[in-house]
Amino acid sequence: MRVPCQLIVASVVLCMACGHSDPTDPSPGIAEVAGRLLSPSGALVPGIAVSVSCPTDSAAATSVTNGDGDYFTFLQVSAATMGSVSNGRVPCAFSATDSTGARADTVATVYFYAPGTPIPEQPVDLHEH
Repeated sequence: MRVPCQLIVASVVLCMACGHSDPTDPSPGIAEVAGRLLSPSGALVPGIAVSVSCPTDSAAATSVTNGDGDYFTFLQVSAATMGSVSNGRVPCAFSATDSTGARADTVATVYFYAPGTPIPEQPVDLHEH
């Protein structure tokens, strides 16, 4: 029994279309952020809590700078946020605090990516006041 070529092509195209997700139905967004806390003289500052908060979804994380003054954090936002923000870009507030109060703060745009895609580490350094 011979199957017409058009039927085979139509079947392949239909299967490929079913395998792709709807671009209007976004996935949650994931971001990795790393940076350093620097004193006014440029020295690295260890042992200080660095907090990140993104107003969208109340995404937030806290990390403590290591012995070299470096920090790393992971953030996640909902699929609804990914569908409502331009290309997964979300402004987030970064602050470094200790028992005496705020030592450094800044606002930076964080790029969120869909799971399964390469997620580059985004550098955000903080400079003490």
